[in-house]
Amino acid sequence: ITELTESEVVTFEEQSANFMQDFYNYDAGAIFDVVATVDVTDTFLEASDMVGGQRFLQDNPLIVKYTTEITYRTSDPNLDAQSLVSEPFASEESRNFFVDQYLK
Repeated sequence: ITELTESEVVTFEEQSANFMQDFYNYDAGAIFDVVATVDVTDTFLEASDMVGGQRFLQDNPLIVKYTTEITYRTSDPNLDAQSLVSEPFASEESRNFFVDQYLK
């Protein structure tokens, strides 16, 4: 993939928000009533090494930069907002689940 179409950007935004909401709303934890929005701000290929004056793109990941807005309720007065945003993607298992179940 070298870029995302407008339709793919919309799908990424919707599915990313759904994943974050599902991560919290289907677990009866300290965080609930989560509503997330995702807005893609940029996409680009990760820089690659030049070989013989040519750039090889097939092995380079597509980087998607986005902003996230989350509203939620919590029973934990010490909740760290950064942890709230990063927790759904904290483990390799959850990242793989996100890609396999929400993006494919």
